[in-house]
Amino acid sequence: MIQQNALGRPGTYFLGEGLPSAVISERFDPMGMTSLYDWTASHLSQIPALSLLIDDDKWNAYDQQVVYNASASFLAYLIELRGPQLLKQLQPVSSSNFTRQFQEIYGRSLDDAEREWRAFCVSRPR
Repeated sequence: MIQQNALGRPGTYFLGEGLPSAVISERFDPMGMTSLYDWTASHLSQIPALSLLIDDDKWNAYDQQVVYNASASFLAYLIELRGPQLLKQLQPVSSSNFTRQFQEIYGRSLDDAEREWRAFCVSRPR
C-alpha cells in the first residue's frame, strides 16, 4: 500500500515501497545500502527489469521480497550517486510517466541507469 511520507504521496509502488528501505542508515540497521547492493549482486537473475517494476499494474505479479529489495537497492544507488533532490522530483511521478520523467530528471534512460546499477552492485568490493 502506498502511504504518504514527508516527500508527499509517491506516484508508484516502486518509490512508495522502496524508498523507506533505501534510506535506512547502516548505523541503526544491518539492511542498509551495503546489504542491499550485496543482495542485488547475488539475486540479479531474479530481479525483473525496472521498466516492469515501475508499472503499478505489474508490481504485485512478482515476488514481493524481490521487488522491495530491488527497488530499495536502485533508489539507494540513485541517492548515493546523485543525492536526494533528483529523487524528490521523481517521487510524485506516475507509472505511465515514469520512464519519460526519469530521462528528463536524470539525463539518461531508465534502462541505462539500470545497467549501471546492476554493474555497480556486481563490481563493488565486498
